[in-house]
Amino acid sequence: MIMEDIMKYYFVYGLLLISYFLACLLRGASGVILPEVAEYIPMSPSIIGVISGMFFYGYTIAQPYCGELCDRKSPLLTVSFGLIILGLGLIIFAIANTTFLLAVARFLIGLGSGPTFCALLAYQANAFHPKIFARLMGLTIMFGHFGGVIGITPIGSLMDIFGYQRIHFFLAFIAIFTAILLVLMMKSYKKNKSCVEEKKSTFQGFKIIYRSKRLSSLLLVWSMGLILQLTLIGLWGVTWLTETHINISVSYARICMTAGGIGVLIGAFITGMIGNKLILISQIMQRLCFLLILFLFLLIISISNSFVWQFIFLMSLLLGFILGAINVISNIFLYMIVGPDLIGTVTGANNVFLFLSVLLSQWFSGMFIEYYQRFPLFDNITSYTAFFLVIIIIGVSITIYLGKINFIEDRT
Repeated sequence: MIMEDIMKYYFVYGLLLISYFLACLLRGASGVILPEVAEYIPMSPSIIGVISGMFFYGYTIAQPYCGELCDRKSPLLTVSFGLIILGLGLIIFAIANTTFLLAVARFLIGLGSGPTFCALLAYQANAFHPKIFARLMGLTIMFGHFGGVIGITPIGSLMDIFGYQRIHFFLAFIAIFTAILLVLMMKSYKKNKSCVEEKKSTFQGFKIIYRSKRLSSLLLVWSMGLILQLTLIGLWGVTWLTETHINISVSYARICMTAGGIGVLIGAFITGMIGNKLILISQIMQRLCFLLILFLFLLIISISNSFVWQFIFLMSLLLGFILGAINVISNIFLYMIVGPDLIGTVTGANNVFLFLSVLLSQWFSGMFIEYYQRFPLFDNITSYTAFFLVIIIIGVSITIYLGKINFIEDRT
């Protein structure tokens, strides 16, 4: 009976991983999907940025309620409802013939993706032993970001064969089928009594983040990493390469950006295995931030000077590795600082800030690139290169600031 329960727990965990996988795939694939759609529905770079960013509007709006619903009701019920909305958004995207409908569809896809990560954390906290939390976190982030890898080269290749409409119909089927399976498995989930008895709201999470200097500092690094990952690997990377590099095809550009996604997977997996040791390294977040800026700078140099694609591939891989490490280490520090009782509540609030910064960056990047194309400051620097140079300037400032923060001492 115990073995049967364990199998059920891991089966449900697998379904939740599929849900998170879909969310990450659709979150990061806009850089491949939207240029393809633009061949049928004309869109400027700023419009592409707005439509891509609608995902994060929906995702962010969902966050204040996801943690509370997962605690009070059930993470399985919450994510099932979200998957139905996600599936509806995918269907609308497939049949859309205007930019307005595309924006509505991306909003619904983001809204439906909202519960996936919170549900995973809530389920891990209740169904599994606390000692394996770090490893499960590494596995969760690795598998979720595997969706980001699939969302670049493989999705691009599949769209070349089947078209983006059929791909979206297929993903809608997976989302709705997974939701049905989760509803059927709800009886196997036993809610933690403390979660039911103690009423929590995401607004409490906002207060905790505001009062903790280390949590707010952690949020800075986390936001920068996520912004870079989703604007570079997810949105503009392929276009940046093909328009700046003098001798690279779209297929090789996709391969180079896929390397970044692979790096995230490897970084998340390795960091999840040794994360408890890495957090003991002095100023680990500052060091990771420095490496992130270093590899981004080398990537800019290699693309701007049309280095061989193998070198660009390597820089993208290393950049992704650091992004994956930052993601896992940030989650471990968050767990250490707030403890298991508040991790769902604080995660919901934390995600609001994270994805608010991301959606603003999606909008800003599109506007910046379009404006720079009209009024370039330097003839030898493309609009995409200029945008990522701005990211470097911000990153250097954050890296210097982190020298004052010691995350390991805080216990809110």
